[in-house]
Amino acid sequence: MVFDVGFAFNDSNFSDRVLRIEITTDPPPNSDIAATANAYQVRHGKRKREDEETTVEGLPSVANNDDSTVKTLHINSLILAVKSTFFLKLFSNGMRESEQRHVTLKINASEEASLMELLNFMYRNSLNMLDVVVAADKFGVSSCMRYCTNLLLNSPMTPDSALLYLDLPHSVLMADTFQPLANAAKKYLAGRYKDITKFEEEVMAFPICGIEAILASNELEVESEDDVYDFVLKWARQHYNRPEERRVNL
Repeated sequence: MVFDVGFAFNDSNFSDRVLRIEITTDPPPNSDIAATANAYQVRHGKRKREDEETTVEGLPSVANNDDSTVKTLHINSLILAVKSTFFLKLFSNGMRESEQRHVTLKINASEEASLMELLNFMYRNSLNMLDVVVAADKFGVSSCMRYCTNLLLNSPMTPDSALLYLDLPHSVLMADTFQPLANAAKKYLAGRYKDITKFEEEVMAFPICGIEAILASNELEVESEDDVYDFVLKWARQHYNRPEERRVNL
């Protein structure tokens, strides 16, 4: 049986910890920070304050902390530990920090909405945003990933939704709970665009994940392999103007 404990969300009477969320401005594209955006790290440390805190760093922070904003929530460590392997490790690592009352989580601004929806799910077992699956993968909430995947599998597939699913981070695509949806998206695109020459203008706008799904199929319906070769060259020139970009991305 799944219990709804939404009444305890951000309620100090039913919480034993304080979660301090530091929200930093998203790094600019192609910056060193963006290049390491998936290198999540967790570290414990002391802060020069009367009450020591545990700092959990999600994505790398922007150096200028003046650009950050802070949200504070009352949380129940037992509820989060039951639903999330991330919080389970944090609260039960046996170290001194695991018993501290304050926890600081650093995220980028683009993660804020997903994180709030994810916390809401862990309390209420319901979601308003399906893209929270990315946050669920990061924080190890497998039940949430499974919930999202089942909802999406039972929703009508469209070219836009299929491309969206396949363009998620690699760790999400490789997760066992997400594999059925990723496979369904690939099958949908491969079946819809068997003859890429017939839909050339539409497919030409696809990101590389969509092109890979179509070309990996054994059901391509084209008159000649040369047609596929010509299409790939045309697509590569359009999406990667510089030859060195093609070598890196293709």
